[in-house]
Amino acid sequence: MVAKTEAANLTRDRLVSHALRLFARRGYDAVTVDEIVRSAKLTKGAFYHHFRSKEDCLAEIHTSFVEHALQRFQAIMDRGEDAEKTIRTLMSELFMQIRDYRAQVIVLWDSRRSLPRAQAKLVEAKKAEIRHFFTATIERGHREGLFDAAHDSHTAALGIFGMCMWAYHWYDPKGAQTPEQLATSFADLVVVGLAHKPTPAGRLAVQVPAQAAPPA
Repeated sequence: MVAKTEAANLTRDRLVSHALRLFARRGYDAVTVDEIVRSAKLTKGAFYHHFRSKEDCLAEIHTSFVEHALQRFQAIMDRGEDAEKTIRTLMSELFMQIRDYRAQVIVLWDSRRSLPRAQAKLVEAKKAEIRHFFTATIERGHREGLFDAAHDSHTAALGIFGMCMWAYHWYDPKGAQTPEQLATSFADLVVVGLAHKPTPAGRLAVQVPAQAAPPA
């Protein structure tokens, strides 16, 4: 019985793995169940034994990854470090996930509108929990005096999260900078921005020096 269960789990994992690779490479809509089972060298009977539909397989990819990601972010929050260190580590984790789970990240964001409604609500709730870690950390930075309290924590958190996650479009594993270096560069910009009072609306953030008078 145990061996049979293990074999079934291996089959399910194989189907998910091949579906993930195909969805990330070609897009969810372009991939058929026939292509998934052919890639996995399994049968359609095996696929429908584990999944009711291609949408069901997609939901498995989304929910399993977002739960894994949430656990990793929660572990960072549990360290209890100061707000600046925490925001840097949270941002670094986003880049690490883009590096280590690139296919999952691509599928998570590119095919989110194809999820069945019930699963979509669950996944979005988990994403909201992750974003809340950023909001809570910024608010803690306000209390600790590390970040200027004039910054709206929710808006700042959305900006930070979006800025980092968009990197999955352009990040090149063979590029000149490592994910750690990219995360540090982005975090430097964010921390400096959060520490300073926002520029009042209608005022230039950068003062342009006056031009020197031409020689007589």
